[in-house]
Amino acid sequence: MTTARRAQYQVSAQKCDNEVWPLWRPPPKLTLSQWADKFRILSSESSSEPGQWRTHRTPYAREIMDAISDPFCPRVVVQKASQLGATDSCILNAIGFYMSEDPCPILAVQPTIEMAETFSTDRLAPMIRDSPRLRGLCADPRSKDSTNTLRKKSFPGGFIALGGANSAASLSGRPIRVLLLDEADRYPASAGTEGNPLQLSIARTAAFWNRKIVIVSSPSIAGASHIEREMEYSTREEWLLPCPNCGFMQILEWDRIRFRDYQHSCNECGLFAAKYRWLAGKGEWRPQQTLDRRGQKILTRGFFLSGLCNPWLDWSVLGIEFARANKAIDMGDIEPLKVFRNTRLGRLWEHPARKIEADLHARSEQYSAEVP
Repeated sequence: MTTARRAQYQVSAQKCDNEVWPLWRPPPKLTLSQWADKFRILSSESSSEPGQWRTHRTPYAREIMDAISDPFCPRVVVQKASQLGATDSCILNAIGFYMSEDPCPILAVQPTIEMAETFSTDRLAPMIRDSPRLRGLCADPRSKDSTNTLRKKSFPGGFIALGGANSAASLSGRPIRVLLLDEADRYPASAGTEGNPLQLSIARTAAFWNRKIVIVSSPSIAGASHIEREMEYSTREEWLLPCPNCGFMQILEWDRIRFRDYQHSCNECGLFAAKYRWLAGKGEWRPQQTLDRRGQKILTRGFFLSGLCNPWLDWSVLGIEFARANKAIDMGDIEPLKVFRNTRLGRLWEHPARKIEADLHARSEQYSAEVP
């Protein structure tokens, strides 16, 4: 064999190595937050900060996202205030991650079919369009035999179906490995005549040993809240931030804000600090329970997140809304305060009469003697 021919074969072999072997190489083991930082592009239609996703903008979201991609965590529950980026971090990022890194059947559920279709056109389609990692996975929706429709988008190895909690038909009929339930407390009590939409959806995952269930919602009324029941059987983790003055770790609470200048007091040293100083600290998630009643380790990760941690919303805006809600109470309308507590603070609304009853029950004593 001539030297020229040998050199030609070497070039061909090197070209084969460069082009063929990468196809057999397993994908990198990325967590969901790492995947988002590397591949997720925020669309201008749905984000105030379009462009490359940056988890450090919402540091509380990192551990939540990584719990979603953790194979040893079957269920993730998030009770949160509105406009904290939970739909992007927990729902859309999860869809993109499983589409590209671990393809499988996915079902994303919104409160109604109409909301599911709006989610598809306004949030999901722009993400697929603007993220190069996802762009080529779904067929062109304009082609005649496209598998890319408003309520279902197929990709190699799986699909993403979009359902509404008010339609039992959209929640059944197919096995699902990854279930994403958004705004669960806005779901109706029953999907038509079929029963609880959460249980109908969760039943779809029974065939998969490696199922993943993600439930995200702002809370509603205590005793009638889906997210309240789910949080009860989870780790119930809270986002703690260090005091800017003494470093004591604590959760931010609305009752400890001074309305004169909207500064938050410390539980330990009692000093006040502005919002930007609190949010600049390195926070951490701390579980309230790790074992269930039988002493077994709790596998469901549950996260509570207050609107006071919202990096885009100033506390003075919350103060104005709170003042207006209290003024409405003087006029006999409790709805604004209920909305404020649910959507701005991420807390359950407890009816005053029920709270009084609970307080009286807590103060009751066992009277062992015969009642005269």
